[in-house]
Amino acid sequence: IYKFAIDSQFTQLRESLKVIAQTAASIIDADMIVGIPLNQSGIDTPQYQTISGQLRALKQKNPSIHYIYIMTSTEKQGIWQFVVDPDPLLKRKIGITAFPGDRYDASRFPEMMKAFTVAAADTKIEADEWGVTLSAYAPISDKSGKAIAVLGVDMLASDVYLAQRQVRLRALFVLILGIILS
Repeated sequence: IYKFAIDSQFTQLRESLKVIAQTAASIIDADMIVGIPLNQSGIDTPQYQTISGQLRALKQKNPSIHYIYIMTSTEKQGIWQFVVDPDPLLKRKIGITAFPGDRYDASRFPEMMKAFTVAAADTKIEADEWGVTLSAYAPISDKSGKAIAVLGVDMLASDVYLAQRQVRLRALFVLILGIILS
């Protein structure tokens, strides 16, 4: 029962992240994404500022989200590039950059690679340059329905472990209560 509870909670977290990614992707204007130059000057464009503001607002309304970003593919298979990350200047201070055009090796993450066709969530906690996270992804489509970018949301592994710890504590409480009642 304990294993079932932990697995169910993990599945629920994955699904919740996927819903957040899908909802966020549905409010992003694909035409604005196309108008962002894929270089560091892209952060100064009105399109970037508008989308960045939308992503920051979504992140504030969903405290479990640690990172939220938009990426698009490149000509090289499995290599994607950032389009919008709401906090590139903050991340630069800690040594991680995510300016428009910055490359990212998405081929390491099979669920991420599916995201241009369908919303997906990692099946396990993954590690990359940004840390150890559980992530979900959803396509951003233009008016014709063609996916032009992917929106990603990341939850820190420490938050996942904290939620699992709460399940363990509840299970322990029920066990102790059962022993006392027995």
